[in-house]
Amino acid sequence: MANSRKASAARGLDRNAGDDPVARVDRTVAEWLEAHAESGHHQGDPALLIVAFSGGLDSSVLLDALARQIEGSAQRWRLLALHVHHGLQPAADAWPAHCEAFAQARGIACETVRVRVGSRQGQDGLEAAARAARYEAIGQRAQALNARAVLTAHHADDQLETLLMRLARGTGLDGLAGIAEDRPWPLGGPNCRLWRPLLGLDRSTLEQAARARGLVWIEDPSNADTAITRNAVRRDLLPALDAALPDWRQGFLRTRSLLEEANERLAEQTRLDLSACEVGCHADHCLNATVLASLPGPRRRAVWRSWLAGMGLRMPSVRRLDAIDRSLALSSSGASVHEGWRLRRWRDVIRATQLTGSVGQGGESQDPSVSGELSAPGDVTVVWRGEPALWIEAWRGWLLFDQAGLKPGLDPQWLSAHALRLSAQRAGARMRIAPLARTRTLKGLYQSAAVPPWQRRCLPLVFAGDRLLFAAGLGMNCRLIEEAPGPIVLGWRALENGD
Repeated sequence: MANSRKASAARGLDRNAGDDPVARVDRTVAEWLEAHAESGHHQGDPALLIVAFSGGLDSSVLLDALARQIEGSAQRWRLLALHVHHGLQPAADAWPAHCEAFAQARGIACETVRVRVGSRQGQDGLEAAARAARYEAIGQRAQALNARAVLTAHHADDQLETLLMRLARGTGLDGLAGIAEDRPWPLGGPNCRLWRPLLGLDRSTLEQAARARGLVWIEDPSNADTAITRNAVRRDLLPALDAALPDWRQGFLRTRSLLEEANERLAEQTRLDLSACEVGCHADHCLNATVLASLPGPRRRAVWRSWLAGMGLRMPSVRRLDAIDRSLALSSSGASVHEGWRLRRWRDVIRATQLTGSVGQGGESQDPSVSGELSAPGDVTVVWRGEPALWIEAWRGWLLFDQAGLKPGLDPQWLSAHALRLSAQRAGARMRIAPLARTRTLKGLYQSAAVPPWQRRCLPLVFAGDRLLFAAGLGMNCRLIEEAPGPIVLGWRALENGD
């Protein structure tokens, strides 16, 4: 597939190709559909392709070519044109009718989805907010309709503009890989893909094909606004480069292709490194800090990025990532917060746990526990009347009373005669957790049981008066079992997500 993509890209940029623009577009689309023919049938039904249809030049050429090619494709595919109305300018109110007429003239169904962008606008600007709203709306329809793929009309000029802007802003190999022609698109569902079949053709070819076909398309007035970076690059920078370096486009895209290959090799190395660093942790995402620290800096940072991406988080800045790396991988203990997740190291394990508070700008959590730890609940007193479990609301968990008698426990009459106090009290608390063990402090016992300090605050102690009966995460106090032996063994079950 990679070779065919490169061949397609090279052919699309060949201005001396002998065939006319319409034939080049048709051939590109036909070859794309043929290469993906195995995706065409799903349980005997034609697979749905959703075309992101703005009504502009590029998407009009794509939809027009798809309509002709699918007509003779043995009903492997069916098309839906999806127009997203952002409501950002008065002229846009007329565009849905144009799009519907264009699609219907070619026997293609067309839907319009309206979105509100204003409330989404953040630090990345209106253009980014509109793009996010557009893709979210298309993704929702793709999921609802079980679409096989969403197609956009990005072309070679879009690729070049994207690469130039990313270079100017500073980017790594992932960014220099540019716009992908074919990739999984979870926003559209677990089996949906995002396809860009026209990336091998430049805009001039699409415009020539559109005029030869007599197409009528929408001219978005915002495309003339050079306050938008992409428009300024398109109007001012690309023509200047064409004049100074006539062959720069082909060379630039060849370089991108080589960088993509290099990125694939590095991605494979990162997958191996991440696999070596990952640790199985209950309810947490964990890394082995010792293994991570043994990697060279570039590989270590790549593991961090891959691990954070796997949790669905935005990438931190280079400076922020270095700070996280120093405080967690290169220090014996430390903590940090990123995108509403707390990252902490204890012993040789780095754990990521999601905070319950809100996330502010830049991914910094607004949870009050960021600068410290969550405060433990206050004392709760209960009386046991023979129940198998008692729900303790303040501690968000169940105090369990196992009466199977499989382990040494407490006498039920003795237990029911005492009020039980659940407390976070730790100072001076000591217990013996096995008949022949010595009495030890809770701190030492929790350390031996490898329970991290921040988890201990969520584990209640159970007292009868001032006498410690049970410590969640450790077990029963054998000294009291010897005084009042019986079949009742206390336990603790915290409420987890999904319970």
